[in-house]
Amino acid sequence: MSAEHAIELVGLTKEFRRDDFVITALHEVDLQIPAGEFFCLMGPSGSGKSTMLHLIAGIDRPTGGKVLVLGEDTATLSEKQLAAWRSENIGYVFQTFNLIPVLTALENVELPLLLTSLSKSERREHARTALEVVGLGDRLDNAGRPDTASPLWGVPVTTKINVDQRGYANSNGIAAHAGAVATSDSPVVSNLKSGGAVIVGRTSTPEFSMRWFTSNPIHGVSLNPWDNDLTPGGSSGAAAAAVATGMGAVAHGNDLGGSLRYPAYCCGVATIKPSTGRIPAMNPTQSAAGVERGPITQMMAVQGPIARSIADLRAALQVMARP
Repeated sequence: MSAEHAIELVGLTKEFRRDDFVITALHEVDLQIPAGEFFCLMGPSGSGKSTMLHLIAGIDRPTGGKVLVLGEDTATLSEKQLAAWRSENIGYVFQTFNLIPVLTALENVELPLLLTSLSKSERREHARTALEVVGLGDRLDNAGRPDTASPLWGVPVTTKINVDQRGYANSNGIAAHAGAVATSDSPVVSNLKSGGAVIVGRTSTPEFSMRWFTSNPIHGVSLNPWDNDLTPGGSSGAAAAAVATGMGAVAHGNDLGGSLRYPAYCCGVATIKPSTGRIPAMNPTQSAAGVERGPITQMMAVQGPIARSIADLRAALQVMARP
């Protein structure tokens, strides 16, 4: 390999086999990447981009050909040697958000360096330099968690598909509304976000949220986590199931005639039907379209939390009920 190349792929081939079935992800790929260059791999899904990166980083091994990184043929290294080589030569920047909220900016950057042989002072100096290079030198001690964090800060929660959450459909279980994507948040969703909760998903509901079991033509049938032959309840059955299975610590739901209480009973979790108006209830998409909830719904339906303990309910209610 020429010294001017940081990475060189020679006849690189990678096949994935299952019984007699073979998928060829890469076939005799030749590539040279000069040292000091920024290089972008682009292509449609399934074209082998991630496979190539895994091979270059020594996470996987090729079926054929060579991967030369800084002159090192990684295929000749043992697993132990490869792990040591990766810690010294490879760094990944992931698309997902992987900062740890309880650590400062400096501590987050320093964390991967714990896998190296650098001393504590050397790690700190490397991390400090990296933050200064990208213009964050004045935020070294900024922590992800504020001093006066709300009780749901960093807590995984879910929201029901009958309230507006910006960027997601508010279908209310109705197939014709599957594409009704909200452009802003309902107050209860806004309160959860501003309270530091991490919304990890949306939970299903029957059409019009008007049945005591949970199924609809968009998302199918929601099951009871304890017994598939039993109902999880409705209309917040999927919310109760999500809490019971640990998908989230808290689930948002709503209740007109038992849609929080019955699912909680069915799935063995806790809930409360707050007093009318305690938690703000309004969908901006409906208001913008001039379609408001009917009088009975306005007078009787409420938003509320489902959780695994009364303490968690208290914390969730405190955040959801913010004005």
